[in-house]
Amino acid sequence: MKHIVLLALNNQSGSALITPLEILSQVAESQDLKLTVATLSGGPVVSRSGLEIAADQPLAEVGSADAIMITSCLDYQSDPEQQTAALCWLREQHRQGTLVGALGTGIVFMALSGLLENRTATADWQGVSRLREAFPDVDFDPRHTLIECDGLVSCAGGYAGDVLSLYMVEQLFDKDTAERCAAELMLDTERLWQNRHPGLLEYRLHRDNRIHAVQSWLDKHFAEKINLEALARRNSMSQRNFVRRFKEACGETPLGYVQRLRIEEAKRLLEQSDLSVEAICDRVGYLTESHFRQLFKRYVKMTPARYRGQMSGQARSGRG
Repeated sequence: MKHIVLLALNNQSGSALITPLEILSQVAESQDLKLTVATLSGGPVVSRSGLEIAADQPLAEVGSADAIMITSCLDYQSDPEQQTAALCWLREQHRQGTLVGALGTGIVFMALSGLLENRTATADWQGVSRLREAFPDVDFDPRHTLIECDGLVSCAGGYAGDVLSLYMVEQLFDKDTAERCAAELMLDTERLWQNRHPGLLEYRLHRDNRIHAVQSWLDKHFAEKINLEALARRNSMSQRNFVRRFKEACGETPLGYVQRLRIEEAKRLLEQSDLSVEAICDRVGYLTESHFRQLFKRYVKMTPARYRGQMSGQARSGRG
């Protein structure tokens, strides 16, 4: 059974907790998932709007967890000793390999714990200057809605609760489970998908909405066989005009963009899964392993095996 702990704090946004709880409860109906709402004392907390949020147990009594979600920041004026203990608890959970996620002001909680030192995290544009001043050892990058760095997931923006919840479901279960949950709750999975491959952000920095729509479709279907003529026809363009317009907007051809999507997904799977290179090759849409290895080396400048070893070494170094 998977176990997710949601940390609830006094004077927080009620929706920051309720939204993830609703999404994760939907998943728990069909998957082996236990949800625990924990507070510092074990008693209920009150949101900024006056909503009372009941707790399942105090944080100190929470055992092991597969994932933790921090939905707000600490209020050090209430109980500094208890809150210092909470930060120690969070550091220990991460040391044991627990996936730790934070949304909104919860990212400040994560930074206060020291876990983000010399790591990258996202933040809201409005507050990033203050965060950089308060935590100079953290690389805050507000260009992305979601960033994972060494098992620490930060998520910002108006839909952070949706995105972080679906991301955790995908990490603990699989992509199909996350997409099925999103469909049942009528959530927008496009925001989640666009942030899985932050390395491709540069190809989204244009204003051609027709091409953005094509990219969104490719982001979901890149592992399939792509027929340029059919894709152009789907978007009411000739193939020649489609390729020209796509390259003008992105600086890359449609098939070149697909290759980059496949390689980025392969990198993610090499980092975050134990799948063999052969299995990853098949999953991202290549028919032969030799062709996949050739393209991977062209784009990444190293073999898949070396990339996996390098990323694994960095992760161990980060945990140390």
